[in-house]
Amino acid sequence: MSDGSSIEWCDATWQPVLGCTRVDFRCDKCYAISVVHRGMSPQHKGLTKLRPKDAARPGVDWNGTVRLQPDKLVEPLRWRKPRRVFVCSLADLFHPKVPFEHIAAVFRIMGATPQHTYLVLTKRPERAREFFAWLDPEPAKMLPRLLSICAGQPWPLGNVHLGVSVSDQATAEADIPALIDCPAVVRWVSYEPALGPVDFTRQGWLCCGAGDRGGPHVDWIVVGGESGPGARPFDIEWARDVVRQCAGTGTRVFVKQLGSCPVEWRTALSRVKLNLNDAKGGDMSEWDADLRVREMP
Repeated sequence: MSDGSSIEWCDATWQPVLGCTRVDFRCDKCYAISVVHRGMSPQHKGLTKLRPKDAARPGVDWNGTVRLQPDKLVEPLRWRKPRRVFVCSLADLFHPKVPFEHIAAVFRIMGATPQHTYLVLTKRPERAREFFAWLDPEPAKMLPRLLSICAGQPWPLGNVHLGVSVSDQATAEADIPALIDCPAVVRWVSYEPALGPVDFTRQGWLCCGAGDRGGPHVDWIVVGGESGPGARPFDIEWARDVVRQCAGTGTRVFVKQLGSCPVEWRTALSRVKLNLNDAKGGDMSEWDADLRVREMP
C-alpha cells in the first residue's frame, strides 16, 4: 500500500500509522476500515472488529487499536521520482493515540524529502493544532526544534499540504477554523463524502474570496459523493455550487466522483437524469462539462 494508489489525487500512499477510531457519522462508510479488515497485509491484522447484527450500525468497525509503524518512516527516502503522497490513508496521523514524537518524526521525513508532495488529511484538526503548539512551547526553543524537523527547509514545510475532512456545513464550521489556525503553506478540504451542502464563502475561507483579508485560507477543495454498498445520497448541485464558489478565486477544485448511491436518488435530488455506468460515478466522460474540474494546488 505504500508504493502506489488508486486515489485520483495522489500517486502513492505512506503508512507510518495504521488503525483509527470512529469520529462521527462521516466515518459510517469508511473505506479504510474495509481495506484493513480484508487483511491485505500482516500489519492489517487485529485492527478491526465485527459489530453485532442487531447493533445500530452492524458491520465492520475499528477496534480501537492504533499501530505505530516506525519501520515505515524511511520509505520516502527510497523513492527517487517525485510523488504526491497521501500520508496515513488507513489511519489519522493526529489520532490521540499517536504520540507527538511520532508525528514529529513523520514531519522530519517529509522535511528531508522536499521532492515529494505530502497530503495529510485529518478529522481531528484540534489535535493537529495542539501538535503545532507542542512544537513551539517557548519562542526561545522554537528555532532548534524546527530546524531539526525541517531538515533545513523553511517552516512551515512547503511540500506538506494539510487538510481536514468535512461532509456538511456543520462539520465544515467545526473543523475548518482549526485547520486555518495550523501553520501550513497549502491548506485543503476533502469534502467527501459530501452529505449536505457547504457554503465555503460564509466565513471567508476561500483564497481571495468573501471576507478574505489576505490571511490563512483554504487553497484546495476535493469534492466527492459516497460510494460502495449503502452509499448515502449525493446531490451533484453540491459539487456544482463548490465549483461556482471557487470560480475567480485562488482556491482550486477537484471533483473526484459523483458517488454510487441509487440513480433515482441522484435524479430526485438534482432534478437531472444521470446515466452513470461507473460504479463510483468517477468517469468524467459521463459528467456534464461544468463538473469536469480537476485542479491541483
